[in-house]
Formats: sequence, structure tokens, C-alpha cells
Amino acid sequence: PHHIKMLAAVPIEKITLFELDLTEIEKRILVDPWIKKVKLEKVFPNSVRISTQFRKPIALLQGEKANISYLDEEGIIFGRLNLTLKEDLPIISGVPLKDSYLVQKILNLLQLWEASGLKKLPPISNVLYEEDKGYRVIISYPLVKNQTQSLLKNRVIVELGHQINEETKASLEQLDKDMAFYF
Repeated sequence: PHHIKMLAAVPIEKITLFELDLTEIEKRILVDPWIKKVKLEKVFPNSVRISTQFRKPIALLQGEKANISYLDEEGIIFGRLNLTLKEDLPIISGVPLKDSYLVQKILNLLQLWEASGLKKLPPISNVLYEEDKGYRVIISYPLVKNQTQSLLKNRVIVELGHQINEETKASLEQLDKDMAFYF
């Protein structure tokens, strides 16, 4: 895309491929927080091949001063909230941005939720952390059965405590069974 070409700022027709420093081009491209990896390759006689891998957000992280950033599957905080993106991501709040341990625990929770095979539970809309209560998950589901687009929603707060472990998985499986009649 044009954006990558602009970031790369390859000095076309100013130096030869032999003189071209790919490390500097890589640094310029990686300034974009959405870009996870870049691969550069000199293609003789006069081209540079640029391959990029973008970060995939799995949640929104609300930090201090109500700033909202994206969080990827590796726990990397990147970018600012862009309202033009249509993805419906869970919002994580109550976690200091510098606390990588808590961020990792919440990532584990989100992955556990997704990978557990819980068919009845709707996606997580919020994950809250409070020192005295621990982790709480808010899920939203339509008030009218089988209407996923319904504007009328009910919310359930699931208290998970301070540990995310096998006991948490068992609790989620029980919740899945309890909510079966809604879905």
C-alpha cells in the first residue's frame, strides 16, 4: 500500500541497491504501531520487496486518563482507538498499562474463553480488574432469544476472583450450561 511506501522512503534513483541500507528502511516502517514485522529483500536490478505483518487487535485497553489503545495476542499495547474500525472488541479496564503480569493474565482469560468450546456464552464485552474483587467479566446478550442484532441487551457480570486457572475453566463451563436456555 501507499502508506508502507511512504514510511519506507526508499531513495529511488539516488543510490544503488548495493548502497541501500535495509535496516534503516525497516526502522522507518516499524514506526507504525500496527506493523508487527517487516521483511525487506533487494530484488536486482533495481527493486525492493517489502512484506509486512500487521498486529491483530484482540481487545481494547483503557488506560490512565481514559486513553484507549489496542492490545494484541502477545500483550503488546499499540495504536489509539480508531472509531472507523468496525471490530467489536472486549474493553479491558482497571489494569495499569505498565503491569504486564495483569495484562498477560487477562490475555490468558480471553484465550481461555475463546478456546474453551463454550458454545452458549456470548463474547466478552468487558473485562474489569479491581484489586479487592479481582477479575470480573461482563457479557452482553440480546433480551429476545435468537436475535443477535437486537438493541435490547441484558448484561451479566461474572465474578472470577483473583486467579485465572483450571478452576476458572470449570466455572465458565458451568456458566455455559446455566445459560443454555438463552441461546
